[in-house]
Amino acid sequence: MNWYVIYVQTGYEEIVQRYIKYKYQGEYTTLTPKRMLFEKRDGKYVSVIRKMFPGYVFIQFNMDNYSYHLINDLPKVRKILCNGLDFIHVDADEMNPILDLLDTNGIIGDSAAKMNAATTEFISGPLKGREHLICKINKHTRRAKIRLELLGETKMIDLGFKLDGML
Repeated sequence: MNWYVIYVQTGYEEIVQRYIKYKYQGEYTTLTPKRMLFEKRDGKYVSVIRKMFPGYVFIQFNMDNYSYHLINDLPKVRKILCNGLDFIHVDADEMNPILDLLDTNGIIGDSAAKMNAATTEFISGPLKGREHLICKINKHTRRAKIRLELLGETKMIDLGFKLDGML
């Protein structure tokens, strides 16, 4: 089974995901990847969870015309991404790095990092051992920008991290 991307009305990702799960009794696997970030409010860092790809739901199933129409006709679903008449599936090479970063709840949690003037070492969390994905680190916003490929395009995604166990 391949992964496909459903374009939905923004803000209704979880509702569409729950509806598919309820209506089709687990016949399809759905995913709305989220990430934990840190935002500064009133001088303190607080953790927040944000969607990685707002307006999109990933679904794993065997695509055929019947399944296409079942999913495409659901409320709040705009369309299943396709290229003309061909359905576009997400290659395993593109989907596996996303799945590897996610926990069982579909969230990329925070990582802990030790920083000095020359290097940054991730000591725990999803970024540990995946430093090759990181393009840029901003210690002031406590975000690491990673590069992921999705449907042939490069996506730059911010992920949160703690500095040496501090929040």
